[in-house]
Amino acid sequence: MRADRIEEGMALLDEALAAAAGGEVDDFCALEEIFCQLFAACEHAHDVARAEQWIRVGDAIASRRRLPAVSAFCHTHYGAVLTAAGRWPEAEEALNEALRLWDLGRRSTLREGAIVRLADLRARQGRLEEAEQLLEGIDTDLEPEAARPLAAIHLARGRAELAREVVHRALSRRDRTSSAAAPLLALLVEADLATGRLDGAENAADEIAACAARYPGQPYLRAVAALARGRVCLAAGTGDPEGCLREALAGFARAEMPVDLARSRLELAAALLVTKPEVALAEARGALEAFDRVGAARDADAAAALLRSLGARPAPGKRSTGTLTRREAEVLELLGHGLSNPEISNRLFISRKTVEHHVGNVLVKLGLRSRAEAAAYAARSKPAPK
Repeated sequence: MRADRIEEGMALLDEALAAAAGGEVDDFCALEEIFCQLFAACEHAHDVARAEQWIRVGDAIASRRRLPAVSAFCHTHYGAVLTAAGRWPEAEEALNEALRLWDLGRRSTLREGAIVRLADLRARQGRLEEAEQLLEGIDTDLEPEAARPLAAIHLARGRAELAREVVHRALSRRDRTSSAAAPLLALLVEADLATGRLDGAENAADEIAACAARYPGQPYLRAVAALARGRVCLAAGTGDPEGCLREALAGFARAEMPVDLARSRLELAAALLVTKPEVALAEARGALEAFDRVGAARDADAAAALLRSLGARPAPGKRSTGTLTRREAEVLELLGHGLSNPEISNRLFISRKTVEHHVGNVLVKLGLRSRAEAAAYAARSKPAPK
């Protein structure tokens, strides 16, 4: 697996895990290594089916042998697999269980791996403040997996230069031709496009395509490469962005990655705005439904903004607890983080006037007199960290 011989590595890891499950491995260090490597490989290869097959075995062995670290390793990487697969409630449950298990053992410093993966989940959900808080104090040199969520947060905040710096630093410490570099290179494409570096984005997209060509059995890599190429073609006004993005849709569907699939649909909608507005409308609606289904708030806001640009009215958001709509609850949360109306407008892809309307509704519905009271209410209502 370390040399990207994925199929061969997975087969050997399956054999090792079968031996562990059959009671042929007594050394607890060997058991930990087997489970850590197997589930890390599942995360690396986005292999949901294999991770699901072995998670119960890992938990059973860990319970029988009283080895919480084995189960902690399993749940840390399993949570990351579920995050990529868009199964976010299950991912959160797995990662919280990993944190609990790490706290039980004597090696609680290893819990940073679970914290980083929980931060990645929060960033994908659009809960940026929480993601940033989780990453505070974590050194990306010591915990390289932190680079991806940190760069994603910078991009979401409009800090593309910082995102580029994080990605370049992370790539300098790993083989850029490996499949593990592809997600970072995809972020580099986004950051370069956001800063007007079209040549840099093209080079990064070429690197992803070369990586995908080396591993033809990995539909996820092919989809990442197609999405990157589609974005570059769309920004440059050249090539066949529609063809690339449809290839990305097919790849992410085969890889069972619904959130990446929805993001590809949104990019396709943007590509078809002028030439095929009705198709663009259908793709944007499909993306919005998928984002709403998993709870990808920021992506849902981008899809809703695109629908509004097409003259369509997005379906009203689901209601949250109490009397607030989903959108009002989001505004309340951002008020609790101290964001101004312009900042909330940028974050949610809505006009400042709409923000003012939502703030007014929040104050009326909750019986509050000012933004300060709303911020205090949001802080009091926030669930305590687990």
